[in-house]
Amino acid sequence: MSPTPLLRRALGALAAAAIAVPALATGTAVAAPVYDTPLPPAAGTTWSDGACAPGAGVTVVSDTQGNDAAVVRCVTNKDGSAYASASALQSFADAGLSVVTQTSAQGAMVCQIDGAPTPNPCDEWKGVWWSFWTGTTDTGWTMASTGADATAAATDSAIGFSLVDNVDPAPAPRVVLGSSGAQPEQPGTAPGERGAAITAAADFLARELAADNHLLVSSDFPDNGLTSDVVLALMSAGAHKDAAVAATNQLQKSIGSYIGTDGESYAGATAKSLVVALATGVDPKSFGGVDLIGKLQSLQTNEGRFSDKSQWGDYSNTIVQSLAIIGLEGAGVGASQKAVDYLTAAQCDDGGFALNTGGKTCVSDPDATSFAVQALMATPCAVQSDIDSAVAYLTSRQAKNGGLGGGASTEAVNANSTGLAGAVFSAAGQDAQADAAADYLTTLQYDASFPEALRGGIAYNQAAFDERAAAGAGATVQDQDRRATTQGLLGLTGVTYAELAGAFDNAPDRACAATPSTPPTTQPGAPGPVIETDIPGGSSLPVVELGAALLFLTLLGGGAAAVRVRR
Repeated sequence: MSPTPLLRRALGALAAAAIAVPALATGTAVAAPVYDTPLPPAAGTTWSDGACAPGAGVTVVSDTQGNDAAVVRCVTNKDGSAYASASALQSFADAGLSVVTQTSAQGAMVCQIDGAPTPNPCDEWKGVWWSFWTGTTDTGWTMASTGADATAAATDSAIGFSLVDNVDPAPAPRVVLGSSGAQPEQPGTAPGERGAAITAAADFLARELAADNHLLVSSDFPDNGLTSDVVLALMSAGAHKDAAVAATNQLQKSIGSYIGTDGESYAGATAKSLVVALATGVDPKSFGGVDLIGKLQSLQTNEGRFSDKSQWGDYSNTIVQSLAIIGLEGAGVGASQKAVDYLTAAQCDDGGFALNTGGKTCVSDPDATSFAVQALMATPCAVQSDIDSAVAYLTSRQAKNGGLGGGASTEAVNANSTGLAGAVFSAAGQDAQADAAADYLTTLQYDASFPEALRGGIAYNQAAFDERAAAGAGATVQDQDRRATTQGLLGLTGVTYAELAGAFDNAPDRACAATPSTPPTTQPGAPGPVIETDIPGGSSLPVVELGAALLFLTLLGGGAAAVRVRR
C-alpha cells in the first residue's frame, strides 16, 4: 500500500526532524523500540521563561497545539555572554526540554517532547508528528528544510517544534515573533463548528494584506487604522501570524504619520497602536522608535480625557477613551482613576454609553458601549454595576436573528456592531447571546459559490451579501467587506481587545476610589477626522484633508473569549 498524502508529507519532513518510525509506511506498531538517550544541557548554559531580550540568546518554543499555551523559553549563557549553538536540538535540551528521539534509516526523528504526545507516535503511527520551525522577528516562522540536529541556532533567532495531528498544512508555533521577542498567542475559544468560518475569514484578511504589501490602502492612501484592525483580528484567530508580524512591521515604519507629527498628536491612533504593540509582542516603548505609553499619557487632560492635540480640533470620544484605558492596563502601568471616571461619566441612564460627551442629552451608542465595557472589565478602577447595566443594554439591542445595529448612522443590524457586541456577550458570560451573534455573522460569510477573492469575507449586512451574490463571477472585494470581516472575525473568535493587549493579566492591582460620576464639561467634537467604529455601513471613509495627506482614524472593535470580568 502506498503512503497517504499526509504520510508522504510527514516522510518528506524527516529532514526537519519530524517524527516517523521505520514501520511508517504500513502504520504497524514498532516492537521493542529503541530510543536515543536525550541530550543533557550543555555546560555553562541556563534558561528562563519567556522570550530572549535582544542579544541575549535563543528563544525556544514547544507547542502541542492543544488547550495549553506554547512553552516559550530563553536559553542564555551563565556568564552573560550571548548564547548560540551549532545544533538546535542541543538548544532544546539547554532549555530544559526532554526531547526523545529515535534513529532510523531516515535519520534522527523526534518522538516526544516532555512526554507529549501520548501515545508515543514512534511506538505506533497515527498521523501525529512534530514539525520543526525556525524564525526571526523580521521573517516570522518558516518550516525548516534541515533537521534540528543539523540546524544552527543563532543568537536572536527562534526555534520551535509544533505538533501536527492529522492536519495539513502543518501549523506553525502559536507564538508571534515581535521586535521585543516571542509572545504566546491567545487562542480563541470558539466552538469547533465555527473553526472553518474563522479560518476562512482569516484567510481572506491575509490575502488582502498580501495584496497591499501588508499595509492596506483605502482611497489611494495607506490606511494604518484598518491595517491595525486586521492585525488584531488575525491575532484573535491565531492564524497567519507571519502576515500579522509583517503588517506590524509596516505600521512601525509609518507610525509618525499615523499618530501625528510636527506638533500634531492623535489620541485614538496612539491608543490603538499601543494595543497593537501589546498584542503582537512589540515593545510599546519603542514602537517604530516611539514610546506609545508615554505619548498616550501625555495626551490625558486634567479631566481624565485622552484628547487630540491638533490644529484641526479634538475628535477623541468614548471609543478612544476605552482603547486608551485598555492599552495602559495591558502595558502594566494602569489607567488613572480620572481616566476611568471620565469614561463612566459617559454612561447613560439606560446603561449604554454615549459616543461623544458634553451634549445636552445622553444618547447611547451600541458600538461605543461595546468598547467601554471591555475597558471597564480590564481595569480594577471600575464599578461592577456599571458593567452589568451596560451588558444589559446591549442584550436589549439584540434582534431575533442575533444581530445588532449601531449608532445613529448605522442603526440597522450589521456585521460590525454584531461582532463588537457578541464579543462582549462572551466576555460577560452571556453565552446564548454570544452564540446567536456568531450564528448571525456566519450567515453573512461568502462561501465557495462566490469568486475566490471574496471567499471567507463577511458582508456588512444581508443587502451587501445579496449584492455580491447578484454580481456572480463579476463580484469583487469592496472596502466595506474588509472592514466588516475584521470586526466580524473578532465576534466569531471571541477575543477582546483587552485580552489581546494582556490587560486582564497585566493590569496592576491597586486601590481605586471612584469619584461620583458627573457629566464631563468638554464639548463633543465637531464633524471632522473620523474616530468612529469603522463606518460600518459606508463604502468609503469620511476623511479630512491635511495638506497633501489624508488622516484615517477608523477604530474597529474586538471580541472576547470567556467570562473574564475582573471583579
